Amino acid sequence: MLLAFALALPMQAAPQQPSFAASVELPAGPCRDALAARGDTLPGWAPYAFEPPGCYEDLARTLRDLPECLELRYTDRGWQDPKTWCTWAWLTQTEGPQRHDELARYALLQGRWDDAWDHLAAADLPETIVFAFLPGMPGVDPDHAQEPLPDNVLLTPAPPPPTPDAQPGFWDIREAWVRGLRVGGAVLDMRVAMEPEGIQIDFDHVSGEAATVRVQLPEPVGFQIRVEYVDWLRQDELGLPLEVTIAPGDETHSLYGRVLGRTPEWPTRTPEHVPAAIEDGGLSLVVDDDEPELERLQAVAAALGHGCQVVTRPPQRGVVIHLPPPGPTRDRKLAWLASSSEAFRLGRREQR
Repeated sequence: MLLAFALALPMQAAPQQPSFAASVELPAGPCRDALAARGDTLPGWAPYAFEPPGCYEDLARTLRDLPECLELRYTDRGWQDPKTWCTWAWLTQTEGPQRHDELARYALLQGRWDDAWDHLAAADLPETIVFAFLPGMPGVDPDHAQEPLPDNVLLTPAPPPPTPDAQPGFWDIREAWVRGLRVGGAVLDMRVAMEPEGIQIDFDHVSGEAATVRVQLPEPVGFQIRVEYVDWLRQDELGLPLEVTIAPGDETHSLYGRVLGRTPEWPTRTPEHVPAAIEDGGLSLVVDDDEPELERLQAVAAALGHGCQVVTRPPQRGVVIHLPPPGPTRDRKLAWLASSSEAFRLGRREQR
């Protein structure tokens, strides 16, 4: 089923140009249903009422710029920036409109793909954030989605949403399409698919001029990309954006990442309630004496709440989590903590 999205127009307004992605096609499931239920019009974007609750106030006092946090939203440093944790903490505790729309963007920035799709399914305005998932433009404002993407654009697509029959820890084969993607003077079709042994992104030239795109392959949670290919030529380096030029008359261009499962690094199930040990004795993040990311981790602790603290020696009570050194493994562990915290605060009870 093809899902077309267009921004709502005032009465008697002149027709707008098509958006940079004319339509998106998702596999069957809650996300496709949420988008289909909205039809082809959007209500107005309502601002948040600023009423900071709970631990967000404590975190803001630590950072000394409470109002500024909401204005920053997406910083160049992403989740490396303490202010990102500041804003995320408030969003997880507010009942304001478009909460899920905003939390979806933050989950995408942290690579929490399933959390992000959950937020899209519950979002007030799913059409305004679907392009953050596919083709992968998390910073695009809905008011600017009418313009073509620039040539040589960097896309950061999410894996397609899980199918209804997906099982935790198992590779779930599915695909999604972006139809009519406008890049420079070209119109392209883009396919993002979970194939049996990896993730594949295909581009077909539909009309117009040649265009170049750069794509950061998404790494599904619990898996790691071990080999990458551009048009089936193996790349020497991993983790860099893959570049491809799509010209009129070309055959399908394919970007591919072969994956292997990761050895579980921490619990993969979210308990139904906050563990009693955390309620009784708090949560401690243990780091080395010369921790280089202390400011960031203090913001993380304040954002998580429950008396969370950063320590160099494990306390006698509560739950203790030893953080790896700075790097991808630490970032994955912090993403797991953020995901668990969201599950408790938003009342989600999915068992993953």
